[in-house]
Amino acid sequence: MTTKTYTPPNAPSQAMLTDRELRTVEVNDDPRKGIAEWTVDVLPNGDFCVVVEGSRAVPNWIVDVFGRMMSFMDLKANWDSYGAPPIDRAVAPYGLELLLTVSLPDTPQPSVVPLSSGGVQFEWHCRGIDLEIEIPGPGRYAVLYTRDGEDVELEGHRGDFPAHREALLHCVRSLAGSD
Repeated sequence: MTTKTYTPPNAPSQAMLTDRELRTVEVNDDPRKGIAEWTVDVLPNGDFCVVVEGSRAVPNWIVDVFGRMMSFMDLKANWDSYGAPPIDRAVAPYGLELLLTVSLPDTPQPSVVPLSSGGVQFEWHCRGIDLEIEIPGPGRYAVLYTRDGEDVELEGHRGDFPAHREALLHCVRSLAGSD
């Protein structure tokens, strides 16, 4: 069992890893096998860290996405010049946790964008597939998936995830041709 901790640059943690170390995480022969638990812990200063335990490989893009999410925490009110509020600090950890829960090492890297409502969105537009996972508030999500006439729309909160899990996994795995 391996444990990796991903922390923001200024976090008061001794378990911090560098970008280079994060990019060289061991990859299993079959990335679909193995167990990984992803937890996102909020630190006392409001930053968050990702703790990965298990033998399943992490996506190579995790460092880039984590860094992008951390950069959103610096956005001030009116960051879009249309009166947008700052990004809700509680949205980013939940969004990252949801993303890691449904991603495999061969899942393409998502674009990560801040939303003018204070949330964040992950999006993919590849292989004739459009997938958007919006995190509008802490513990809430909305999913829009379109592929060859197949449309999936999901909305829920943390407690709804077990009912939506398989549908969301199908959407994300199709990005890599895994489903």
